[in-house]
Amino acid sequence: MRNPFFKGTVGQKDVSLIQMGGHNDMCTIFEGFMDFLSYMTLCHRSDFTPFAETMDFMVLNSVSNIRKAMKWLAPYPTITCCLDNDDAGRRAVDTLNEARDGIHDASGVYEGYKDLNDFLRGKRFCP
Repeated sequence: MRNPFFKGTVGQKDVSLIQMGGHNDMCTIFEGFMDFLSYMTLCHRSDFTPFAETMDFMVLNSVSNIRKAMKWLAPYPTITCCLDNDDAGRRAVDTLNEARDGIHDASGVYEGYKDLNDFLRGKRFCP
């Protein structure tokens, strides 16, 4: 549940794995569902649409789920992280890097923005 004054959840948050079919070797992870939708919108606006169909996706729904996500990420040799440009997002990427190889941090693509959704909307922030 969310409004300008409150952001909360009912029940326990969990990860969402979106498998595009077949056996994909790549998974891209997002902190929230809006970032995933922003990614798909950006892919649709460019020549990356076929590329998006060759990977699976994971929405953490909270960076606190990063350890829970690791069992689902284990089969993927390559993990691309599209997490928030904040301390929590960087710590989550660091946690993955400490646990395994094949981790790529894509947050530099939207440097100067809080997250991928703000990048899509053109809403810059001052760190």
